[in-house]
Amino acid sequence: MVMTQSNGSMFPEGERAARRCDRIRSDAHRTLLLGLAASLAALAVWSAMTRIDAVTRSTGTVVPFNQNQIVQHLEGGIVSEILVREGDRVEQDQVLLRIRDTQSQTTLQQTLTQLSAKRAAQARIEAELSGASEVSFPPDLEESFIIASERDLFLQRKRDQSEQINILEDKIRQHEIALAGLGARRSNLQRERELTAQRTQSLQRLHDLGAVSRNELLQGLTSLQQLDTKIEDLNHDIPQTQAALSEAVRQRNGAVLKFRSDAYEEKTKVLVEISQLREAVSGLRDKETRTEIRSPTAGIVNKRFVATVGGVIAAGAPILEIVPGSDTIAIEAQLSPQDRAEIWPGTKAVVKITAYDYSVYGGLDAQVVDISPDIIKDKDSQPYFRVRLKAANRLGDTYPIVPGMMANVDMLTRRHSVLQYLLTPLMNVKDMAFRR
Repeated sequence: MVMTQSNGSMFPEGERAARRCDRIRSDAHRTLLLGLAASLAALAVWSAMTRIDAVTRSTGTVVPFNQNQIVQHLEGGIVSEILVREGDRVEQDQVLLRIRDTQSQTTLQQTLTQLSAKRAAQARIEAELSGASEVSFPPDLEESFIIASERDLFLQRKRDQSEQINILEDKIRQHEIALAGLGARRSNLQRERELTAQRTQSLQRLHDLGAVSRNELLQGLTSLQQLDTKIEDLNHDIPQTQAALSEAVRQRNGAVLKFRSDAYEEKTKVLVEISQLREAVSGLRDKETRTEIRSPTAGIVNKRFVATVGGVIAAGAPILEIVPGSDTIAIEAQLSPQDRAEIWPGTKAVVKITAYDYSVYGGLDAQVVDISPDIIKDKDSQPYFRVRLKAANRLGDTYPIVPGMMANVDMLTRRHSVLQYLLTPLMNVKDMAFRR
């Protein structure tokens, strides 16, 4: 047996080797446990710190962001030209088709003629009120027959007025002459009466003296009585003649005033009619401009309800349906009621168009715009909420997206840590434990 001395003790060589192996084995176990603990701690920290997105998946359909535009015509008419076909891309305000409205054109021409006639009448009335010798018509009046008619009417009315005034002026002059003659005759008779009265007084004195006969006195008295009677008749006739003169003057002035009054009344009526006709012309011209039916927005012609030239379009009937073109499209997706609490307007999403390989072309960044206020049931009576999202209308620069394409929609609800995902099943088991 080999004995060695270490630190004052004697140990066999085999026992010392065994102790060394035990110590190495213990260190290895401790190192393994420390490593495992460190790994578990690192895993716990990582799972608590690392966050991943929670996604609600759904399918949807690409629709126009704005509603399809139905092109209509207010009055309708006969199709004269069709300029687009289904599938054509059109710009805003582009002419799509033209219609012919013969009735409106005829009505417009008739209304313009009526307006010209009223404007010519207005010029004639203005000339009558101002006392002009001729009518000054607007330079833009081109209807010669209307101008000639109003000029003839002006001259005829002017002659009629002059003749009426002349008749009344002659009547006034006649009454003035008659009145002047009656006055002069009364003056003469009054002077003659004074002389006759003096002569009668002289005859009375001579008769009293017996110088003249009674017959001569009676003759003088009779002449005086006759003169008094004539003067009395004149005093009665003169006021009547004066009254007739005043009446004639009143009639003349009344005729002038009536002429002006009638002219003003006609002018007021004509001005009202001119205003109404101008409004009518404006409406008819606006209607005439609508013979060209234009696109209300840029987009693509989806449907054409009118197929033939010469066809009749009813008032308000649909003519074309245009899918608006926009830098933004909408995706309508179906959301399960159990996921409703996670999705709200503004929620971010990723849209994967099934027509394009997601691994090659990628997806679209989208955002929830609105959600239906209540559930909707599909044809199988399954409830869902309609979710409307908006996104750009193309992938990259060359791959457009059109309405009707199908899409897979991943709506990002909220971010969870890995630890939360790991503990959620345990928490659910805990909540369900000991329940019947």
